[in-house]
Amino acid sequence: MPTSVRRTTYPRFKRIITARLLQERFTPTAAEWTMAQQVTRYPQLRLNFVVLVKVFQYLHHFPPLEHIPPAIVAHIRTTLRLDPDLPFGYSAVRTMYDHHKAIRTALKVLPNGAATRHIAVHAVYEAAHRMNREADLINVAIESLMKANAEVPAFSTLDKIVERVGALVDRQLVARVGARLTEPIMARLDQLVAAQGTRQRTEFTRLKELPQKPTRDHLRTLEDRLHWLEAIADPTTLLADVAHSKIIHFAEETKGLDAALVRDIRAPRRRLMLLCLLHQVQIQARDDLILMFRKYLKTLHGRGQTALQKLRERQQETIEQLLAVLTEVLETTEAQADDAHLGPEVRQILNAYGGGDTLLADCLVISAYNGQNYLPLLPPLYAASRTVLFRLLDLLEIVPTTEDDGLMDALTLLRTLRRLRKPVIPATIDLNFANDLWRRVIVRTHGKRKKRKVFDRRLFEIGVFTYLAEGLKTGDLAVRGSAQYADFRTQLLPWDQCEPKVLDFCREVGVASTPQGFVFQLWIWLKLVAEEVDQGYPDQSSLVIADDGTPVLKKLPKTVPTQEMEAFEQMLHARMPSRSVLEALWNTAHWTDWSRHFGPLSGSEPKMANPTMRYLLATFCYGSNLGPAETERHTGGAIAAQTLSTINRQHITQPMLEAARRDIITTYNQLDLPKLWGDGTVAGVDGSQYDLAEDNLIAEYSFRYRAKGGIAYQHISDQYIALFSHFMTCGTWEAIYIIDGLLKNTSEIQPLVIHGDTQAQSTPVFALTYLLGIDLIPRIRNWKGLIFFRPQHDVTYQHIDTLFGGTIDWTLIETHWQDLMQVVISINEGTILASTILRKLRHDSKRNKLYKAFREVGRVIRTVVLLRSISSLELRQQVLSMTNKVEAFNGFAAWVFFSNYGIIDTNDPAEQEKRLHYRDVVANALILQNTIDLSQALRQLRAEGYPVRRDLVAHLSPYPTQHLRRYGDYPNHFEHMPDPIDPTCDLGDEGDG
Repeated sequence: MPTSVRRTTYPRFKRIITARLLQERFTPTAAEWTMAQQVTRYPQLRLNFVVLVKVFQYLHHFPPLEHIPPAIVAHIRTTLRLDPDLPFGYSAVRTMYDHHKAIRTALKVLPNGAATRHIAVHAVYEAAHRMNREADLINVAIESLMKANAEVPAFSTLDKIVERVGALVDRQLVARVGARLTEPIMARLDQLVAAQGTRQRTEFTRLKELPQKPTRDHLRTLEDRLHWLEAIADPTTLLADVAHSKIIHFAEETKGLDAALVRDIRAPRRRLMLLCLLHQVQIQARDDLILMFRKYLKTLHGRGQTALQKLRERQQETIEQLLAVLTEVLETTEAQADDAHLGPEVRQILNAYGGGDTLLADCLVISAYNGQNYLPLLPPLYAASRTVLFRLLDLLEIVPTTEDDGLMDALTLLRTLRRLRKPVIPATIDLNFANDLWRRVIVRTHGKRKKRKVFDRRLFEIGVFTYLAEGLKTGDLAVRGSAQYADFRTQLLPWDQCEPKVLDFCREVGVASTPQGFVFQLWIWLKLVAEEVDQGYPDQSSLVIADDGTPVLKKLPKTVPTQEMEAFEQMLHARMPSRSVLEALWNTAHWTDWSRHFGPLSGSEPKMANPTMRYLLATFCYGSNLGPAETERHTGGAIAAQTLSTINRQHITQPMLEAARRDIITTYNQLDLPKLWGDGTVAGVDGSQYDLAEDNLIAEYSFRYRAKGGIAYQHISDQYIALFSHFMTCGTWEAIYIIDGLLKNTSEIQPLVIHGDTQAQSTPVFALTYLLGIDLIPRIRNWKGLIFFRPQHDVTYQHIDTLFGGTIDWTLIETHWQDLMQVVISINEGTILASTILRKLRHDSKRNKLYKAFREVGRVIRTVVLLRSISSLELRQQVLSMTNKVEAFNGFAAWVFFSNYGIIDTNDPAEQEKRLHYRDVVANALILQNTIDLSQALRQLRAEGYPVRRDLVAHLSPYPTQHLRRYGDYPNHFEHMPDPIDPTCDLGDEGDG
């Protein structure tokens, strides 16, 4: 089936021809008008020629004349001051073709023909080794033709090229991988989808099993699963030359099918698809196993802390008795002046309480757990898990990522202890990887004279497993064959590839391109900002430094809506039409065509009837958290729950939802009203908690949100629209996804300033955002606990000197400048995610040289940001305003995701993330609809003579819900055609009042 043009970037006219678009893309230049006068004689032909010039520049091909929007012709006619009644069109086709030829020559365009087809074929052949979807390959062909300044051929031509070339590459790939498969491997892969037993169950179901909550038994189950997966085949070797993107695509396509559908696929292709799924499942199983191991170790330590608390409760009577003994001894000492008589009296007191030996033993037991030291209580709790934890070492290939080999030496020794049951072992290694508390409980003296140092074997094992989990978390250790816990150094571009890019990259982000220049740039910036804040201290009123040096930052004044604002808002809402959520989805899909991105994962066109309606119902089903069964019930059976589930698994992916969200943002950005709320250069980031089903690996308790579940971390534009969302565990450091959201945001709204929450005050985050050209200004709650750093130790300040508590190590920054550049260029080139790097740069990664370098740069940036924030009332108000917008979005998103109490009931982490993107599509569609309705209401108010001022409009937001209906008869909204969008919001002269 031919690919639909609407699912590609094939150049065509936008549905909404705005005044801004006409002005920027279809306004003729003087040179173009001169060329028209030279080529043609008559006004009509000159109009025709100029229209074709501008249309070709916009589309890179000549469309049928009847497809050219009249608004474009009218704009060009008006701009050239031609007769308004001058017609557009040709009486002779040959004349039109002559104009085509003249335009191609003037624009130096390669005409459509064999040469352009060769360019397209070559580009598609190269891309087909990385991509699967035909729409994506057509986009590649179009991009290559644009770069070559070639005329884009008819869409049907590109569609045929992609169909033939894609099929060729697919056959080559299937044959190449198939040639590597031995008979036993092919038989084993076929067995995965073969029906077994009377219940017709297959191993394919086991292949897609999800991990459960972290317990010892579930850890053992996950180990068994990884062992079983690795016994099937080694897909890494068999897929060695297959692009990672192709593997992911085949894996997602296979995962969305059931065993019966997979069995129907031809054997060679089926085996390739199963290998790709096996490859991804093995990687995910290792990630899940490590995560469960880390969480189980955390649970083990939690049980130790609980045991200590219970022990202390039981010891309370002993403690009180010891205090009574001490009290009597002190009273006796005070009353007895004769030391000769004091001794017998003290001994008599001690004997009355059981004797000195008994009391000493009680003291030793209590002091052993002094200072929250629960570690000695762990061995009995660890004993039942020992076998499971040691087995994990057999399944994972652990490698160091730092130059510190202490933990790896301990891991090597740990492996030798598997069969050992002795209580102590010789102290043959250095415990430099452990803290003082661990070293005190592990190291003992042994022998008759207590001179030989040994290790308590059980505490040594627990300590090594504990630091193993910590090293995997911080990135000091890596696991081969893992994704989340892979060695990040292998994902960095080699320096010889980074070095040629340094100059252009530094020029783009505005930093110096040499180590010395970079250090000087930071030094002078910190120096000038500190001096400016010091000199301006007497004239500002927000910061007060007391005589004892204590700084006090005055609270911002609260903004309370006036009665006029509230009345204005009520009048607007009264003029907004009542709509259902599904109606808004239907309208926005008509305006933006965002549903075109959905379709079968194979890349073919959907074969079901009325796919748009079904895709909208599926989006509403999951975006509102209603679920397939409830959606079927509320639609009166118009769509079956099974159909909705199939669409979700086989037709809609996370990237497709991101593309749909991008289309909505693009249309939203064409409206006038959002420009009154912000300019799009600022965004806020924050997380909101979502409850999850209990029996899964992701859910955990968050002390910040005082609830159990996961965190939705989102980037919200100052124009209120959602730009990016990510779902994570409650224990994840939220700030690591600040940069990912900006780099993955490919919409027209591109913020340059980010206002984060308190978690963003990390020095590595400050450093990385600065090096990528992002201005990070987080909330400064608890700022007094942060250290301000001087540019040099001998610099003092008249007013703000007491704020500073450290000095920047400029030598460290200069020494590791190359490491810094290698990381940021690798992120910019897309070889590694910023979140991957930041995950390795936690405060507990001090053995990592990258941490030290980023920390030092971050100290400079954070000091500058803190100085700017505490000295600028306007900046703090901007941060507060953006914070309020993000929190308002969180409330609006919760209203959208209304069903099932907002609980995400799937245990699949990928599906949990996907639900969040469904929610964003629905939320952004409602934001777009609300903004259009608000614009219409504002125009109506003005027509009624009501003065619409800019300050009143700026107070509005696109989050009203009073007029929106979440319930009702859903299918009735797919028949009407909405009116075209009017993007204008002209406030008139009174708007500046």
